Amino acid sequence: LAEQVQKELREAVFRGEGLLEAGSNDQRQGRVDEALGIKYIGQFNNVAMVEMMPSPLHAGGQEAFLFDDKELRAELAGAQSAGHYLGGSGDRRDAVTRYEYGAGKSVYAGFDLLAQATAAGEQSLFTALLLNSLNYVHPVNVTAISGAVSPVDIVLTNQGIAAQVKVQLALPAGTTL
Repeated sequence: LAEQVQKELREAVFRGEGLLEAGSNDQRQGRVDEALGIKYIGQFNNVAMVEMMPSPLHAGGQEAFLFDDKELRAELAGAQSAGHYLGGSGDRRDAVTRYEYGAGKSVYAGFDLLAQATAAGEQSLFTALLLNSLNYVHPVNVTAISGAVSPVDIVLTNQGIAAQVKVQLALPAGTTL
């Protein structure tokens, strides 16, 4: 990401937006690290698995990585550790962290969480961690900002035969879609 975009992302978290950063191989978003409460310090090789401690992100447990990758090492700079790497060698073994930055929350995973969750399947530790992390960082109340995107959750439950459905939203006065 461009440096200006990184700064805007960091400030979005500070004002109450959420951020989940999870990736492996390298780290190019250094301006976002402050919002994650970490400092990137390198890579691990030959890490076998992740062990999650009980936290808002996961109930706790272990799961092996399903493919070999270069996991990232980070030093805590305010964040709380939620999970550790097992296997490999070296220090700074925090694999997953959580942090409250200003009015927002963030989660950092030093491995490709989406790829691991996809490969491991719906009932895996990785999938539970991904879903719980998204819930953790999602703001309870989203402040409406002119020209900004606002999430809308719509849940439809079909209790009969298949049917076509049309959803209409009533917008408050003065708002546009």
